[in-house]
Amino acid sequence: MAVPPRLLHDGEEVVVDLRPHWTSFAGAAAVLAAALGVLSALAAAAAPELLQLLAAGATLVALVGFSVSYSRWASTKLVLTDDRLLHRRGLLVKESLEIPLDRVHAVRHRRTVLGRLLRYGELVVETGDDRHRFHPVPRPVAVHHEISRQLTSRERRGVRG
Repeated sequence: MAVPPRLLHDGEEVVVDLRPHWTSFAGAAAVLAAALGVLSALAAAAAPELLQLLAAGATLVALVGFSVSYSRWASTKLVLTDDRLLHRRGLLVKESLEIPLDRVHAVRHRRTVLGRLLRYGELVVETGDDRHRFHPVPRPVAVHHEISRQLTSRERRGVRG
């Protein structure tokens, strides 16, 4: 899901366009895989029909949970342009946040040990009194550096809001 051109200003260029890290739906995928494994094992072992029906019901619930998690992941974007930071999410109810780069006062990132291993973390963007947290962001260090690079580039060009 690329950024629709209608959302970009004239001459605005996309610098970074990404979805949340895949770990945002990994737990639901693991539960679904486990439910499918149990269902398959019960069917192969010719377990009592009631037990198989319960496992099938649990698998259906796991499938719905995975579908919701995956849809949430697929409908969420964090986009950095040379002018602003956009955060869009939602399938049925769309939510959008737009932060002009000239309002950004500070950018930070935070990564846990697991986040460093899997290359994800939290990105925090401060705009005056507001603090916006984005998690889980893939490659947060690179995104942080790119935001800083865009801010520095704007200052050198003398761009103001």
